[in-house]
Amino acid sequence: MSRCLTSAAWPFPAAGAACFRRQIESHVNRFLAELPEGRSPGVLDAMTLLDELALKGVRFPSALFLFRKVLFTLDGVLQDVAGKAVRIDQVVAYQFLTRCVASFGFFHQPLNLKDLWPVAKALFA
Repeated sequence: MSRCLTSAAWPFPAAGAACFRRQIESHVNRFLAELPEGRSPGVLDAMTLLDELALKGVRFPSALFLFRKVLFTLDGVLQDVAGKAVRIDQVVAYQFLTRCVASFGFFHQPLNLKDLWPVAKALFA
């Protein structure tokens, strides 16, 4: 997870790159350790982690923060309509899989190659 966040962050200055990477890694490890046992982190947890890292000085692309705003807004609407028992990440995953299966794989991809490359690179590095 810390590798994904590191690759999504803006390029670090050469002198402080190792420091930023250590800061992200330690923050992610602490964040995951503080989650209640048996609870898997969700999309909103990831957005909270991004907020905390941004407050520590890690810079992320503005599109990521626009996505964050949209996600929090949708989560608020979902809680108003369905209550707190329904999680936004479950709804998004369900809708994505349903549409993908219904379209026999000819579904528009949610990420283009430019967006997907840093994530894939971090996962397989």
